[in-house]
Amino acid sequence: MPQETQIQTDRPVQTLERLLEASKATEPFKEAVRALATQQPQSLIQSNPGSPAVKVLRFVMKALEECPELALERVEIHGESGCSSYRGSATAWPGPVKFSFDWDCHDEARKLGWQDPYGYPDQARAARALNYQCFQRFEWE
Repeated sequence: MPQETQIQTDRPVQTLERLLEASKATEPFKEAVRALATQQPQSLIQSNPGSPAVKVLRFVMKALEECPELALERVEIHGESGCSSYRGSATAWPGPVKFSFDWDCHDEARKLGWQDPYGYPDQARAARALNYQCFQRFEWE
């Protein structure tokens, strides 16, 4: 579970529970988020094959942070996952509310000057430390 930390950025990483507490999402949706976080079955957060659960959870956490006023009931995510990225679109209900996003921990590590032992951007460190805050783009309408 992510811990609340303040990294060398203006984007603090909050715990999942804190995001859920601040959200007006429905209780069934909040339970689905908790199930996703523990890799338990749930049916309210759907994603296409090839979308890793950890990256889906990062999208959901960012949506909870950016849109705490939305009474989220369910989400469908269509993303493309790379080694250090997750890009795509999503639809949330009620609404629908449309999202487009681009999560990239490699780019974030490069911006922060974090390097691995081989001199490359330390994308693993950025993914662990910044979690859902590695979004280069997160837009909703």
